[in-house]
Amino acid sequence: MSPFGGNYTVTCSHDYNHGDVYLTFAANILECCDHCSRYNLNATDNFCLGVSIDISTPGPSGAELSGFECWLKSNLSTLEAYQNSSSNSTGVTTTAIHAAMLNAPLPTPVTVQVRVKRFIC
Repeated sequence: MSPFGGNYTVTCSHDYNHGDVYLTFAANILECCDHCSRYNLNATDNFCLGVSIDISTPGPSGAELSGFECWLKSNLSTLEAYQNSSSNSTGVTTTAIHAAMLNAPLPTPVTVQVRVKRFIC
């Protein structure tokens, strides 16, 4: 659940290949979901329905400062397995792209504060 509203279903090692709405940067999949929910608070059309985060592509200031590429998506019809691999911050080899789909109805945001435990794909 995002503190900005919405429940998400995370699919590790997969990517929504099309339907990019906006590129931002996030430290992890949970923060990427928060960006999606926050985007929907002001959207009037072309809502964010899900995200893909590429943990092999750091932001312009590097992963420590700006996180990784977080793509907000308006089309979730092309969920595909991601075949390439990379090492995450702990040195464990993992596929580099993960996806999440918004499960909540739009555009009514739910304002809920939650404590999120660490999520690892």
